[in-house]
Amino acid sequence: MLWGPRQAFDPPPDTDAFLLVADETGLAAVAAIVEQLPAEALAIAVLEIGEMADAPPLPDHPGLTVQWLVRNGRDPGLDAALYEAVEQLDLDLAAHRWAAFGGAESRVVTRIRGLLRRERGLPAEQVSMTGYWRRPSV
Repeated sequence: MLWGPRQAFDPPPDTDAFLLVADETGLAAVAAIVEQLPAEALAIAVLEIGEMADAPPLPDHPGLTVQWLVRNGRDPGLDAALYEAVEQLDLDLAAHRWAAFGGAESRVVTRIRGLLRRERGLPAEQVSMTGYWRRPSV
């Protein structure tokens, strides 16, 4: 039996804006989430890949903005590109009810979860960050 991406992301029903953060390991989950977003939803995807040629097509969605972060030969999970890109986003928390999903290296999504929870003030039920893999200590 084959399994596809599981639907572990269950945002509150009144969510109207979505932040999706992933490296290559979370791209299938991001695509599955985008496919199920309401047409009127706002969505920002911050996605890290090795090379631009590795960027898979994502489902079309009228409210989706995608920011590709390309490592260009750097090892995955070593730098703070995903974290810094999320940190620089201007999420309008007054105008939208945000939910965030992340699937990437464990330490990276842990930092992003902390940023969204402590610094941006998103409640726990609005933030789902999953460490899909863990880089060995160097």
